[in-house]
Amino acid sequence: MQKGVIKCSFCRSTSITKKGLRKNKHQAIQKYQCKSCQKYFTLQNIKYKTYPIKTILKAISAYNLGYTLDKTKDIINKRNNLSITSPTIHTWLQEYKTICTFSRLRKQALKQCNCTPQNIIHTQTLSHIQPYTFKCHNAKLEILTKENPKFTALKDCIEKIISNKFPHHIFTYNKNNEIINANEQRASQIKFSHLKLEIKNKENFACKLAKLALNLAKNNNERHNAIQNFMLINYSTTIAVEVPVYLTNWDAG
Repeated sequence: MQKGVIKCSFCRSTSITKKGLRKNKHQAIQKYQCKSCQKYFTLQNIKYKTYPIKTILKAISAYNLGYTLDKTKDIINKRNNLSITSPTIHTWLQEYKTICTFSRLRKQALKQCNCTPQNIIHTQTLSHIQPYTFKCHNAKLEILTKENPKFTALKDCIEKIISNKFPHHIFTYNKNNEIINANEQRASQIKFSHLKLEIKNKENFACKLAKLALNLAKNNNERHNAIQNFMLINYSTTIAVEVPVYLTNWDAG
């Protein structure tokens, strides 16, 4: 789908027209009408909420970062000039806990891993051609390796990224267009054959969570970060995002 193109939620037609706003005490949502099927819809995936869905999702994320219920309430109210109560936020947490599956690990993460909202996620900017942010969920990684030693290699790999042993230089271009070491070219510079990729569509919790996270993006450019950050905080099996991956000659061979 092209950027900025709106499709009908019912028939997927692109013949759409704006039809005013749906308002309540805390938000105004643009309404649309499909000229093909004549039905009305909005771009907000969650309907009939008193508070904006962005506020709800940010509250869930704050709580899953390790803040108490009352502290989460204070953070959200201060940022948005609202007066949400703790019971209201608790209701949201219960409503979305089947999708935001980190809820079942939260207590263990805070107790056994000694994590706080400040250190539960490691954040590091990597300058590989252009800066991007590598993030790793420390608590989930610790829990995963304790429950299954097979994932120790994953932990070792992630810990290497944040150490001085990681070959960050192979992710950057030489300004003079010279290859310092012919055995350490960027993957985009190496041509090799691979098996034909078969694309399959699958609907699972990850898809549902991604769809939910799209509500946090103000525009198309923010979708990528909105989804990966929300999944890192709220999905039980997302361990890290923006992970640099490289192949040795042995791997590629």
